[in-house]
Amino acid sequence: GIWAPTAEQLSRGMQLRHAQIQRSLPDASEHQSRWECVPLILLLGAGSHAAVQSIGALEPELHSRGVAPVVFSLIALAPHAFSLLMPTVWGDAFTRCEPAAILLAPGLLVGGQATILLGLLQRGPLSLALLCLGFAAFSASRAGIAVVQYAVLARCLHFSKLVFGLCATTVTTHAIGAAVQLLVPQLLKRGGLQAVEFALLLPALAGLISGVALCVRLPPPPPPPPPPTPEEPSSLGVFTVRCTGCGALIPRGSAFAVQCLGCERAARARWRARRAILLLAVWRSFTLGPLHSFASLTNGLLQSQGLTPRDAGALVAFNKMAALLVLPPLALACAAATEPAAAASRATLMLCATTLLMATCGAVPLLLLEGGGSWAELQPGRGITLAWWVSRAATLSLAAGATAAPPLLHALVPLIVGARAVPRVYGVLESCYIAGLTVSGLLMGAARQWAGGYRGALWLLALVLLVSVAVCAALRRIVRLQQAAAEREGARRHPLRQGGRDLELPERTSERTASLDDTRRALHVALLPPSPTRELWQSAGRRASSLDSPSRRAASMEARALIGRSQSMLAA
Repeated sequence: GIWAPTAEQLSRGMQLRHAQIQRSLPDASEHQSRWECVPLILLLGAGSHAAVQSIGALEPELHSRGVAPVVFSLIALAPHAFSLLMPTVWGDAFTRCEPAAILLAPGLLVGGQATILLGLLQRGPLSLALLCLGFAAFSASRAGIAVVQYAVLARCLHFSKLVFGLCATTVTTHAIGAAVQLLVPQLLKRGGLQAVEFALLLPALAGLISGVALCVRLPPPPPPPPPPTPEEPSSLGVFTVRCTGCGALIPRGSAFAVQCLGCERAARARWRARRAILLLAVWRSFTLGPLHSFASLTNGLLQSQGLTPRDAGALVAFNKMAALLVLPPLALACAAATEPAAAASRATLMLCATTLLMATCGAVPLLLLEGGGSWAELQPGRGITLAWWVSRAATLSLAAGATAAPPLLHALVPLIVGARAVPRVYGVLESCYIAGLTVSGLLMGAARQWAGGYRGALWLLALVLLVSVAVCAALRRIVRLQQAAAEREGARRHPLRQGGRDLELPERTSERTASLDDTRRALHVALLPPSPTRELWQSAGRRASSLDSPSRRAASMEARALIGRSQSMLAA
């Protein structure tokens, strides 16, 4: 006379209950982009970019004041040396206290620039001490501003619109560099180093003000991920054990500690994300580091192949400006994705294509052309040679790839890891990039000295780009596995969705099946023993050891019969 639900009814009730829970949770697609924060984010890094770009423009003035080339090289490398480990520290600081990191990074920059300005106005040992202190503060803040910019962009923009913000950051950096190269010589003529430093203090102050505004308008962190999908009723067993991951009570046929299916799927997803981040770090250090190191050698390579200094400089400037035209189609292609998994798959595909383009159309043609004749026009009336076209197309391919790759790389991070881990991952990627930049610069210098020209540097660039293609292929495979797992998890979380709509059930059936999960728990508690502990097993062992062999066999048969009756009642 006692009504007991069937296994099909239990499964149906669990699906309904879980679907109701999922409808009440906020959806990731409902995240609205905060476009009003993007100008503040761009202004936050204006002072740092202007200060870094001004170092190269100040080299003639510093040389005229007696600064040795070795000392100037140390000054130019100091910001990168501080950036080797500081990005990781800044990423952890942003995770712990976001407003403090947003205010401290531009605040250190303002303090460093003001200290350098005071040092330029002083004389003697005090001036040297102030200059060193200010430059150390500037270098530490530069590492933090980059991480804070990327983390706040990922917070404020939807995943499909994040590439737009990253492309805007790239365009702003190029514009600031061009403005600095234009204004610094004029400021040096009018007021010397003091005028330049005072001018650099203004964008730093603007960045601090924008940091204060960002602290006020920063959106709250995204909601936590939904709970793991509950297990099916078919997994009922004799023992109730506690999951080692989430602590939930799960039925099992053995008394050993295990993880539930949801925790196992979460652990596999974390492992895939870690492998993807590791490959991203390897790709950035193997690709962007050597590319930016080789960019400083491009002008000399062109001059060694017959171009005049003026023509070589004009070609490098044209490539930098033309490479910016790649960014709008890139952002539009990423914005077309409506799901995070599809956006990650599309971004990795474009990253693979970009790396392959740089390797096959950039580094390899330059390596084949090097030493094979002049890349300039041979005679005024003879026309343009094939080497003229190939050399310019190859240098343009390298410039376009170096411009398009960073936005794709940074857009992948929020699609792979959780929101809480995004700042830390950006810090790790920035540290790996600085390490790759430093090591590749030293290796290219050694390769040039060993080969007696630019051929050794071209060989090194071609090899690392080919290795990066293989790394991109592995990253693409991991992202596709993650996409397939996300689709399977979506099917588990929405089992009643067919053709994009929910199945409608009669009201009475819904009311009856709404309590099936509670009925299952009641039956489970009533029929199954509690989770065995160590004391229970020891007491059972002592009782069993006190019995003789026939008694042991009888007790074993009685226990098996009890287990069989319990399973039969559960199945009914």
